[in-house]
Amino acid sequence: MSYISVYRSFITALSLWILAGCASAPLPPVPKDDQKIQQLAAKYQLAVQFNLDNISVSPWDLRFSLHQHDSPQLQLYLRLFHEEFHKLPPALIQKVNLKHIVLLQQLTVAEQPRLAVPDYVHEVLYYDTSDTRGMPYMPHQRHVVHHEFYHMLEQQFYGSAYYRDPLWQQLNPIGFQYGNGGATVRDPKVAKFSHPAPGFINHYAMSGLEEDKAELWAVLWTTHAWAAVQPMVARDKILQRKVQLLVSQLVCQVPELVDPLLPRLQSVSLNLLPCDRFAAAAQSY
Repeated sequence: MSYISVYRSFITALSLWILAGCASAPLPPVPKDDQKIQQLAAKYQLAVQFNLDNISVSPWDLRFSLHQHDSPQLQLYLRLFHEEFHKLPPALIQKVNLKHIVLLQQLTVAEQPRLAVPDYVHEVLYYDTSDTRGMPYMPHQRHVVHHEFYHMLEQQFYGSAYYRDPLWQQLNPIGFQYGNGGATVRDPKVAKFSHPAPGFINHYAMSGLEEDKAELWAVLWTTHAWAAVQPMVARDKILQRKVQLLVSQLVCQVPELVDPLLPRLQSVSLNLLPCDRFAAAAQSY
C-alpha cells in the first residue's frame, strides 16, 4: 500500500471518528436486548447495530449522526425493517455473506443524502432511518431495504455490483442506453412507478442496469410496490421477460427463493426458466 493510500485511510477513519461523535461525550447505546434485533441476529447470523463498533472503515466518504437512546424514530424504522428483512430466506443472506447492518441518521456520501449505502468491500449495509415520509407504513423506505440489499447480492454472485448482464442487456429495446447511474439521479420523482418506457417501471431504473435490476427485485418483495407494478408487467412483454430472468437466475443459485418469488411470476402467467440457460455465466464469477 502506498503512503498516499495509508494517508487517505487515516483521514477517512479520523473523519468517521469525529462524525460519529467520538470527539464529544458518547451517546447512550441503543438497548441491545431489543426483541427485533435479537430475532434478526439469530435468524440471519449477522449484527444489527447503531454505531461502527467492529466495522472496518468504509471506502466511501460516509457522514452521519448516531441515534439517541430509545429514539421513537429508530423504533418505528426497526419495525418496518424487521417486517421486510424477515421475508428473505436465511440461505440467501448466507450466500450474500452480509455481516453487518448499521442504522444511522442523516446519512450522506460526501454531501449527497442517501437512504442507504452498501459497502461491498466489508459486507456492511448502512441504512438511514431519518426519512419518515408515508408514515406509518412508509412504503418507499420498505422498498429501499430490498433495493440496496440487491446491490450486495449482485456483487457477491457476479463479482461486481455493476455487472453488465448480457442476458439482461438483450431484453432492452433496440438502441436503448442507460444513464450514468443512480448517483446522478437524485430527484425523488424518478422513483415513482410511472412506466416511462417499455421495459422500465420508473425513470430511476433507466439510470443504470444495476438500478434496473435492483428496482425490480425490490418490488417483488414489497406488497404496495408489487400492487402498483404488477399491471405494468402484465401488459409489457419486456418487463415480463426481465422479471422472469431475474427470478430464474436467483432461484437457480438460491433454491429457497422459489417459495416467496414463484407466486409473483405465476401472478403474471410466467414460469421459471431452466437453469442451464445461464449457469455457465454465474459459475464464471
